[in-house]
Amino acid sequence: MTVLSNKRQAIHDIFKLMDSSQIGRIDTLELFAPILISIQGKWETILTNAMVIYGFNCETEFSRDEFHFFLDCFFRGLLKLLIVVDKADPVLRGPALSIFSRKKPVPLHAGKRLSPPDLDKLVSQVFPPNIEVLERADFIEAMKQPKEIAEYIKYFNEMFLKSVAAFRQKILDRIHITQFIRKSLLDVQRVVYTKIIEIESAKLALQASSNSQSQPQPSPVMSNGGGNTEQNPQAIQSKNVVQIGDNPRRVFHKDSQRRMWKAVE
Repeated sequence: MTVLSNKRQAIHDIFKLMDSSQIGRIDTLELFAPILISIQGKWETILTNAMVIYGFNCETEFSRDEFHFFLDCFFRGLLKLLIVVDKADPVLRGPALSIFSRKKPVPLHAGKRLSPPDLDKLVSQVFPPNIEVLERADFIEAMKQPKEIAEYIKYFNEMFLKSVAAFRQKILDRIHITQFIRKSLLDVQRVVYTKIIEIESAKLALQASSNSQSQPQPSPVMSNGGGNTEQNPQAIQSKNVVQIGDNPRRVFHKDSQRRMWKAVE
C-alpha cells in the first residue's frame, strides 16, 4: 500500500480525526455511515446500502433498533469529520476562533453524539408506534415522505457531494497550475540556452577575428629559379620579364610572338 496507493496520507488524516479518544483504533461503522451518505446516487440506492450494512437481523427487513444504531453511528462519525470554516457562524465565536490560526482546522465537536431521546424522536418519524420492524421496501417508501430525518440525510448528502466536487476541482486547478509553471520554466530554460549559445558563438567569432588581425601578413615575392625578384632584379631581365616602375610586385612577362604583356602568375 505504501508504494501502490497515493491515498495513504489522506487515510492517515481521516484515521487521526476519527480516533478522537487517541486510543489507536476507530469504530469502522462510524466511518461507514458518513461514507454511505456522501456517495452520489439515487436516494433508494443510498438507503439500500445503509440497510445492507446496518441491517444485521434479516435481509428483507429493517428494524427500529437497526435504524437507531445507523443514525447514532452517522451523527457520531459526522461530528468527528465535520469541520466548520465559516467565521460568521455563531458556533465559532469565542475561543473556538483559535482554530483558524492553525494550519489544519479540526472538528469542534469530535467525540460527541446525539442524545438517545433525540434519536428516538427521529426514528419515530419513520417507524410508527408499536412497530419494531418494517419491510425494506416499506422503509424506503417511508423515507421518501417529507420527514425531518429524511431532509437531514438529504441535506448532508448534497453538502458532501459539493465538498467532494470542490476538492476535485481544487486538485485539478493545482494540476493545471503545476503544468503551466513547468511549461513556463521549460520555455525560459530553452530561451536561456539559446541565448548562451548565441553569446558563445559571438565570442568565438570575435576571438577568431582578433587573432587574424594580430598575425603579420607575409609580403608576396616572386621566385625565379630560387632567386628573389626583389633582391635580384637582374634575374627578371634575364628571363624576358619586365618590371613596371619601382614596385617589384608589378612584374610582367613579355610574349614576343603575340606582342602583348601579361601578368606573371
